[in-house]
Amino acid sequence: MLEFIVVNDNILFQKRIQEYIKNVMKKQNTIYRITIYDDYTNEAYQIISKNKKNMKIYLLDMETPSNKLQDYVRKIRKYDFSSHIIGFGDERFLFVALQNKFTDYMNYFESQWEKKLKDILKFLLDRETKREILRFVENEIQYTLHINDICFLQRYKRKKTVIQTSTCSYLVSYSLEELKQQLPSYFVYENHTRISNLHQITINMPIMNNRRKKHQPQRGKRYSDEVHQKAVYMYYNGATEEQIINEFGMHINTLRIWIAKDKTEKYQKSEQDQIQLQKEISMLHTKNVRLKAENENLINEKMKSDAACERFRKAVHILSSGDEQ
Repeated sequence: MLEFIVVNDNILFQKRIQEYIKNVMKKQNTIYRITIYDDYTNEAYQIISKNKKNMKIYLLDMETPSNKLQDYVRKIRKYDFSSHIIGFGDERFLFVALQNKFTDYMNYFESQWEKKLKDILKFLLDRETKREILRFVENEIQYTLHINDICFLQRYKRKKTVIQTSTCSYLVSYSLEELKQQLPSYFVYENHTRISNLHQITINMPIMNNRRKKHQPQRGKRYSDEVHQKAVYMYYNGATEEQIINEFGMHINTLRIWIAKDKTEKYQKSEQDQIQLQKEISMLHTKNVRLKAENENLINEKMKSDAACERFRKAVHILSSGDEQ
C-alpha cells in the first residue's frame, strides 16, 4: 500500500494537496491512504516507524509552529532511505531542502506549484509501478531495490541471504526461499545456495568457453587514472557502456562503480559549494553591517567637526568685530 503523509498547518493547503493527490491516484490501480497532521506532533513521529514495508511519500511544510522539520526528516532517514520527501515553503527554505536531500521542493508563491506537484507525483508513481521492486527491512531500516538491478542472491546462513547488485551487497535476515517467492520467473536456481537473474547473465555475463579469451573483460583488474578519467569522460559525452567496454576492455561492473562514485563526488561537492556559498553570504552580511556602523560613526564625527568649525568661525567673527569698534 502507498501512504501519503501530509504535515501542514494551513487548512486551505491541506485540502488542496489532498485534492491533487486524489486526482493523480484516480488513474492508478494502487491502494493508498492519506494521513494529515497540523504539525510535527508525536503521532506524526510514530507513523514513521509503522508499516515499514509500505512505500511512503511525505509532503512536509517547512514552516510550522514547532519548527521541527529538520529533526523530523532526520528521523525519517534514520529508518527509511527509500521513501520520498517533498518540501513546501518559500525561497528561504531552498537550502534546507538541498541539505536534507529532499526529492523535490515546492514554492508556495510560484504560480505553477500545483502543476509541479501533480507532475512529480505522477513521475514517482510511474517509476514505482513500472519497475518491479523488492522491499525489505533490516535493522529497522527500510530498503528498496529495483529487481532488474539484482545480479544474484546467495545463501549465507540458514536465515540469512546476500543480495548482490551491480554496485553493492546487502546481507538480509530472509531465507533464500522467502525471497524467491517475491521474485519474477527469470530468477532461477543456479544451485541449491544461489539464485541468479537470467537477464543479468544475458547482458552482463555472456556464456563463453572455459578457455579465457584474451579480450574478455576481467574483474578486479587495475586500471590507470588516465583510463579511469577517459572512460568517465566518454560516458558523460554520450558514449554507451558497450562502446566504453570495447574501447578499454574493462568489466561492466567496474565502469558502473566508477560512474556511481563520480556522481556521488559531484553531488557532495555541490552540497559543499552550497554550504560555502551560505557562509560567504553570511560573512558579507556581517561585513556590510560593520561598514554601515563605521559609516554612521564617520557621519557623526563629521557633524561634530562641522559644529566645532562653525563655533570657531563665529568666535573669530565676534573678536574681529570688537577690534574694529
